[in-house]
Amino acid sequence: MMGELDFPARRARALEWMHLAEKQLRSYEWEPTDLEAAIAEQLMRAVPCPTRTPPPYVGEELWARLLRLSGWAPVLRLAMMAGGWQLQVDDDDQVVEIGSPEPGVKATLERLLAAVYLLADIVEEWNRDHNDQRGRVPNERAAAGVMTQQVPGLVEHLAAAERFFIGPGSVREMFAVIATGLVD
Repeated sequence: MMGELDFPARRARALEWMHLAEKQLRSYEWEPTDLEAAIAEQLMRAVPCPTRTPPPYVGEELWARLLRLSGWAPVLRLAMMAGGWQLQVDDDDQVVEIGSPEPGVKATLERLLAAVYLLADIVEEWNRDHNDQRGRVPNERAAAGVMTQQVPGLVEHLAAAERFFIGPGSVREMFAVIATGLVD
């Protein structure tokens, strides 16, 4: 099972790209193209906020939390296709991780999506693994127990993912800024 070691590094990298995008949007170094704005608008529509209560949603069942976030990966893949961009893959058909932004690099929606996708990919895999466990154990509680044993830090990682994707200051809010051009 992957994800337990990759999550903190991938989250940190996605946050670096978000911070770069925010900085360049505020300073008008990056003015999203019409295509980038249209894709960002559709992303906002495809991944609505589930509630007015900010994450993390620790009171909910693990399956519900995983299901809510696992929808991000396919939506991001579709957004990449809509932009005519491709996620880089290696010889084993694994998505190649995007590096940290280097000095002088310009933010683009393509680069932001590539960084965010790597985090969504982990959550999608956790959801698949959890669904596999549900078929092997007697109930949801047992499946959740197996998952938390197999993925050390799962509860904390999941809370961080919820805040990253749908909380205040989230990537979803970043898409709203890209779509509207309204930088506060």
